[in-house]
Amino acid sequence: MNPKLNVDPTDLFEAFQVRTADLQGQMSPVDVDFIEPGQQMPGDYMDANSVDTDQFRAIQEGQRSDQAAQYDRDNASGQAHGQDPTNPAQQTAPYGMMVNATKQARGFLNRQARKSITMGVIASLERDTLTGGRVLFKNANTNVTGTIVAVGDREFAVIWDDKTASVERKSDYELVIKA
Repeated sequence: MNPKLNVDPTDLFEAFQVRTADLQGQMSPVDVDFIEPGQQMPGDYMDANSVDTDQFRAIQEGQRSDQAAQYDRDNASGQAHGQDPTNPAQQTAPYGMMVNATKQARGFLNRQARKSITMGVIASLERDTLTGGRVLFKNANTNVTGTIVAVGDREFAVIWDDKTASVERKSDYELVIKA
């Protein structure tokens, strides 16, 4: 058996509405919590009568044009997207290649430091970098060669032919340049 309400639905809605008299003395259903559409609420800080859309649109367009002008100035000076020309970490050549090999050559010896040990770096004039140059370490018991993979201010990284890697000081090695 289904429960059934013996109530008229219009009576439910009329119970929550308050009837107020309008100017002609007629009754109209208006909730007392709301005001008429288009009217300003008392104490409201927003002015419903004025429309500032055109003014806000002009401000927004001004900001966009200023930003576009700044981008144009940055692109013209090479400063856009972090391209600071004075940045020393900026890569100026393809990976592994340095523009100035003489800068990499600073710090190496002109002759062998020890008589019983040969420690040398062999570079080529054909390359613009010391990277890829060969390294030789030779003493009475050991003869090992390797390849330079990175060059710093005071040291360089080597991957030796026996599959080990190390960082060596430039001041321990003689630099030999072959034509």
